[in-house]
Amino acid sequence: MLSRFVRCTKSATKLRPQLQALSDTMVKNIIQLTELIDKYILIGITYKDNEENITSYEQLHGVVDTADETDIIIKLKGSNEGKTWSMPPDTSCISIAEPGIYNLKSTGESVENPDLLCTWTIHAP
Repeated sequence: MLSRFVRCTKSATKLRPQLQALSDTMVKNIIQLTELIDKYILIGITYKDNEENITSYEQLHGVVDTADETDIIIKLKGSNEGKTWSMPPDTSCISIAEPGIYNLKSTGESVENPDLLCTWTIHAP
């Protein structure tokens, strides 16, 4: 079961000015599954071995196609255009992205003004 080895890590980014006064708990409540649909999301995935050493990382981006209690499906863009990626429906690891250009080290791409950010850490079994 993959979910046993996947741990969500909250992205450490500033919230947009209109949300800065809200606590993390309130932001989590704002980001509901149905509100994710059609939002542009940037996802960072870190892979670690049994000793917590980083073995690799991956960065994906695209548009949230569906989001329900089972999973969140992203239609990928850029170098992964035409593919989809599925992630657990855990909105606690999703945050509002600060406006700007995000340079992806893993692909060399740049993503401008995504709506959302998400980070995951996957631990080896």
